[in-house]
Amino acid sequence: MPFIPVNSRRTPCADKNDKLGWQDGFSLLLEGVLFGVRCNNSDLLAMLRAKFPAHARPTTQREVNVLLSLLQGRESHRRGVKNYHIVYNAWNPVARTLDLEEAITAFEQALRHGVSLHSQEKTYVHGPLVSLQDRNVLLLHSYTQEEWAQWARAWQLQGGQTPAANLTTVDPQAKCQVAWHPTPLQQEPTRLLLLEKAALKRPRWEPTTAAEATMEMLRRTPASRIRPAQTMAALARLAQKVPTSKLRCASPAEAARLLRLRTQKNRW
Repeated sequence: MPFIPVNSRRTPCADKNDKLGWQDGFSLLLEGVLFGVRCNNSDLLAMLRAKFPAHARPTTQREVNVLLSLLQGRESHRRGVKNYHIVYNAWNPVARTLDLEEAITAFEQALRHGVSLHSQEKTYVHGPLVSLQDRNVLLLHSYTQEEWAQWARAWQLQGGQTPAANLTTVDPQAKCQVAWHPTPLQQEPTRLLLLEKAALKRPRWEPTTAAEATMEMLRRTPASRIRPAQTMAALARLAQKVPTSKLRCASPAEAARLLRLRTQKNRW
């Protein structure tokens, strides 16, 4: 028998979405949250299952907290008619595309958002973790995608490896790792660095307080919307434990260069 999970929250929209022709699916327990996946093509389920981290565990629970669905568009035999691939988070479409690979990518993004928002075991902060010699630095920045690409290019030119993920986890004991990366960093972060783009003639390294670092992390933490007290406590413990500082610089590329230079000179 096909296993087709449903959203535990029942609404008229959920009932309508349930009738779109789902053929098969699965449910997984991940970090205290029940995730369900369904598709109208059973052949795609193995690929969707592979997008979950290894510590996700199968379950037979049909009613789930987070329901992700992929409706694969079939080949059209009518001229001018296009059948789109659509990704749903619950009953809300989050992607509509003719490219199946784009749809799979959108599915993975929706999954990561669901984990970062609903996880009961970890607090997820949107920010890369950079390994510098014997240090792990959690970067908090407000760069655009283009500016972050400039930072990454400059960082590579300085001999550093570009962070593989832009989503970092902080558990209640203030441990930190890149989210389900093939070779995650297991060490605790040893520094928090705020990167701020500012129109200055000369870059400025400035000390900052644990309170400011906590608030900067809170702005980048999806779970703060639904669990503010628990999230604030986890982030405050981290900010109290490790040194924090701020680099104000005119360009992301210059910030990358100065970070590498300061590390090489051991000026921390």
